[in-house]
Amino acid sequence: METKETKERILEAADRLIRGRGLARVRTREIAREAGVAEGTLYVHFPHKEDLFLAVVRKNTPEFAESVRPELAGKRALDASLAEVARAAMGYYGKLLSMAVPLMADADLLERQREAIAGQPGGPYRIYERVAAYVEAEQHLGRIEEGLDALSVAAIVLGPCFQYAFTRQFLGEDPLPVTEERFVGNLAKTLAASLAPCR
Repeated sequence: METKETKERILEAADRLIRGRGLARVRTREIAREAGVAEGTLYVHFPHKEDLFLAVVRKNTPEFAESVRPELAGKRALDASLAEVARAAMGYYGKLLSMAVPLMADADLLERQREAIAGQPGGPYRIYERVAAYVEAEQHLGRIEEGLDALSVAAIVLGPCFQYAFTRQFLGEDPLPVTEERFVGNLAKTLAASLAPCR
């Protein structure tokens, strides 16, 4: 039990530090200090710093996954459901970007990350599949046009969310003259109207 709790403390500490300072600037000894463990304990759970990064990414995925499930289709108005998907995506991207940008700037580190992700059940690309599954469930209920490609619809939903999160991170402020909540609401209403079946 202690091992599981220790691993969770390490993940929480790494998550806080990486989001606050970026992957490249955080040292394993700082993560260990923040988690209240010896530096060697990190390597018991995570052989490389990149393994820890991947674990932090995976740790943030369940929150997104909980908000975007096929079982939620038809539970409320389509625009409200799409707004929930958009909010979850923006939260996920906001956390992911602060960790991923420094990783992508280092070619060797990025290649190791790609190797680590290959064949894994989690990862940033899986959210497209999750949103597509939700879209298919809405199509079966007749709330989204049946002939639309679900993966393409997922990309249309997620693209603006990523762009908003990226631009906000880059600028340090909301990129549009509306609040995030207003942006999400307007996006969801526009998408719901565009995706509704032709009558």
